[in-house]
Amino acid sequence: MLVKFHGRGDWFLNADPNDKYGPRLAHNFCYRDPETGDIESTNEFFRIYDGIDQKLCSEFIGVFKLSKKDTAIYLDSNSFDHVEKLLPCVHEYSGLFIAMEENGYLCLSENDLDNCFFLIQKEVDMSCFEHKKISTAPYAINNTLKFIVDSERFDINITNVSNIINSQTSEATSSEISTHTPAYLDKANPLFKENNELHIAIDAWNTVVEQESGDKITIRKKIINWLSNNKNLTDEQIKRIASVANPDRARKPECKLAFNQNIALKISEFEKYLDHRHMNHSSWLRAAIEAWIYTLSDTPESPKTGSLKSLPIKWLNDNYPTISKSNIERLAVLINPDSNGGPPKSI
Repeated sequence: MLVKFHGRGDWFLNADPNDKYGPRLAHNFCYRDPETGDIESTNEFFRIYDGIDQKLCSEFIGVFKLSKKDTAIYLDSNSFDHVEKLLPCVHEYSGLFIAMEENGYLCLSENDLDNCFFLIQKEVDMSCFEHKKISTAPYAINNTLKFIVDSERFDINITNVSNIINSQTSEATSSEISTHTPAYLDKANPLFKENNELHIAIDAWNTVVEQESGDKITIRKKIINWLSNNKNLTDEQIKRIASVANPDRARKPECKLAFNQNIALKISEFEKYLDHRHMNHSSWLRAAIEAWIYTLSDTPESPKTGSLKSLPIKWLNDNYPTISKSNIERLAVLINPDSNGGPPKSI
């Protein structure tokens, strides 16, 4: 699960198995040996046992990943209050890449993607701050943490971000993966209204389904609970979206849709829900996205008879002949340009 964080904290390197003191601050310090006079760079002067609340922390911003445990707690509580540690990720606005670009004192590199973490500073320890008692806090802590869609874009006021992002993501992308931003994820697209069901289904998969390892009843219950937080959705919409986001392993075998290489989409590393090899892949969500791309992405005019919804219905019938008529209707309504599920208007 990806989140956007803006606030105070600091980066740490994971503990070496032989290091009895645990993780170390990911900073470079200049140290002069009192006996030899030699100067060396070291990061030994701040151990995690000092407490992040006792340290003067800078502000950081960017996209991070939550651990599986923190994600599970969030899904049950719908709150980020429990989150203390953030993990780095590969993203256009990765918190790690931005920190590397903006803070030259950090002893981090792209090779530390799996070897570091970020601790959030939630308060200041007035009794022992920077190893002394203080009477006035050095700054106010106003951290913000929110869930984002993998492809969501937001404004960050920093310099040279594009250069570092391009250099990092190009190495992290395989020859079969594209780093494009798909049209179906563009919330500014006139085909999408606020609260449209396709984007909500994708959000549900990213938030609930991707890392879920429970049984089929547990998965569907968690999807419905998450969707129920959206007060703009009707019970019918919640049921439809949950059915589409549900992974294939939670469906009856005859309801799964075979992967068709002839219509397969070239996907980015952030479109894991389209990877048919993923443990929690939903062939229904994949088919809905395929139908949208092949029939609606060019903003077609309404046909002479019927509505825009008739275009994905015909495409789904032609390319997935095993789907029942009721399920074809369900997918077509989900990607219908009219967010309430009624007859779509031409664009």
